[in-house]
Amino acid sequence: MSLWQSGDYCISTDKTRLDIDVIRRFLIDAYWSKDRPRAVVQRSIDHARKEYGGLRLDQAKRLKALEQENTRLKRLVADQALDNAILKEVASGNF
Repeated sequence: MSLWQSGDYCISTDKTRLDIDVIRRFLIDAYWSKDRPRAVVQRSIDHARKEYGGLRLDQAKRLKALEQENTRLKRLVADQALDNAILKEVASGNF
């Protein structure tokens, strides 16, 4: 585990050392998360741990890229299926 200390703050790669209250204080400064309750911050971190906990940074980035590509391909398949349904309807003369 890596550990960096600066004044009152400690940066660590040890996920068990996360201080939810410090994280929330930083989030409060951002306009998009001013009223975010502590419980929501905790749930978000817990979800991220479950989703990406065992991944290295490069693996998490690759997973995100693959998920985006999968979403794009699903849209393409849906569009193609719609085009096929329209063509069948036109070909059958039921338009």
